[in-house]
Amino acid sequence: MPPVPSTEPSPFPSADAAQAYLRRRRHLLVRLVRVERALRRWDAWETNLRLPEELQQPRDQPRRRHAALDELQRLLAEELARPDGSGTGEAERRRASPAAGALR
Repeated sequence: MPPVPSTEPSPFPSADAAQAYLRRRRHLLVRLVRVERALRRWDAWETNLRLPEELQQPRDQPRRRHAALDELQRLLAEELARPDGSGTGEAERRRASPAAGALR
């Protein structure tokens, strides 16, 4: 169980800011991995459709739209590329989008 955070102001605000930055970055990386996994499922599904019928394997069509996943991948990559880690980019504003919420 994690320790209870202190309510007193931290004597090391820059260390707190660095920890918050790293926590946010890890969260974005986890989401990006999930999006890329969903895009690979799309690729596998589309590849399977191109095979002759006798070689096709039964696969369900991916649930998320390919275009939405592409957009979410782009937004997450942009946020990860921000050097300041401020989190005021487009990905934060679109956090409530259906594609973003589905892969949290």
